[in-house]
Amino acid sequence: MRRDRLVSSLGVLGWVVALGVAVGAWQAKPRCPGVAESPPPVRVVARVGGEELLWEDLEFEVLARQAASGVLYEGLAGQKQLKELQESVLEGLVTRLLLVQEAGRRGHRADPDEVDKERNRLLGQVPQGTELARRLAAGRYRDQLDRFSRWSVVGNKLLAQLREQVRVTPDQVEAYYRRNRDRLFRQPPSVLADELVFPTREKAQRALDLLSSGKSPEEVGRELGVEPRRTLLVQGATDPARTRAVWDLPVGRVSEVVETPEGGFAVLRVAERRPESITPLDRARPFIERVLRSTEERRLLAELVADLKSKTRVERYWPEQAPSPPTPSPGR
Repeated sequence: MRRDRLVSSLGVLGWVVALGVAVGAWQAKPRCPGVAESPPPVRVVARVGGEELLWEDLEFEVLARQAASGVLYEGLAGQKQLKELQESVLEGLVTRLLLVQEAGRRGHRADPDEVDKERNRLLGQVPQGTELARRLAAGRYRDQLDRFSRWSVVGNKLLAQLREQVRVTPDQVEAYYRRNRDRLFRQPPSVLADELVFPTREKAQRALDLLSSGKSPEEVGRELGVEPRRTLLVQGATDPARTRAVWDLPVGRVSEVVETPEGGFAVLRVAERRPESITPLDRARPFIERVLRSTEERRLLAELVADLKSKTRVERYWPEQAPSPPTPSPGR
């Protein structure tokens, strides 16, 4: 799993505000950098519609992001990066709380069984050996787990309600296809080849001789101790040397030895030649519908967040705002 899936799992606790996509799974990491504990600068970092966000809420999610990235915040530059991360997390918490409050106004609730199930799921995804796991084992962040598990449940219900509002019509699908046919759905001519790569030209030449004698790439690979791989080659998009070597060859023919950009030597046997083609609308339709639905979901979510921010009093107590410079008096 990619590291960003970790962030979208515990870092945002079950539902991604910015994208409205499904939760990913935690990636186990061998270790997470220790985080020195120090007295918090404030107890309350913000109030959203009168509801408090605590320093521990912020700290908990920052630890989740650190577990995801494995970044060590060392020195002055590291401290600056850490503060930027903390500020970004705080903005995310504010947005999520706005949406949780809206979910409550719309009648969405989280029953105890749902909250327990979500809490257990989140705890099961915390990688062992991380700073977050250590603190959880010591009894920290129980309130955060309970609170954010409830947020996750009601937040997902709100997102599900937004998704129900999305409608994608056949006309929209067809218009998207026409606009993007050449860019997304046109497949250029290509060559599919079986490739063997060697550290020396001599060994590659030996493979060329064996392939030319009629042996299969698998047989040659076993004999010379390499694994053949299928390579798709497209003019202007793949390694020019490999592409030129096979472009005019018929199926079954073997290229000359090619020096690769990685420093090795390759031999390729043409397995298939594919002419230019365009994916028809019927085959492209499911993909287009997913894209259009996702785009509309993000638009509805962004509009809702903007509306909530315009109506809700948000007070931030951290980081402290630098005082504005005095305004010169007229005539001075």
